[in-house]
Amino acid sequence: MTDMATVRVQVLDGEYQVRCAEDQVDELRASAKDLDGRMRQIRNTGQIYAVDRLAILAALNIAHDNRRMRRRLRRAEHGASALLARVDEALVAGQTAPGD
Repeated sequence: MTDMATVRVQVLDGEYQVRCAEDQVDELRASAKDLDGRMRQIRNTGQIYAVDRLAILAALNIAHDNRRMRRRLRRAEHGASALLARVDEALVAGQTAPGD
């Protein structure tokens, strides 16, 4: 069983206690820092001040970035698979080349 830790993180003007696995504490802190940055960036546009709206917009931005990165990863994986298939074909063709 994974040991759990309670971590205090600062997001915008609030402090929150969050429980997570001990081996994920650094990742949680980094995520909270990223979220804080996104929310501050949105707030600094001067158009939105309500924390709940800032949180929703930041979450939507992060979700959009996540989906875009997953699409890029799938394309890269597909390209790598196609390249490996071509390498395999070349290796097989090289093994059966006439004159060996």
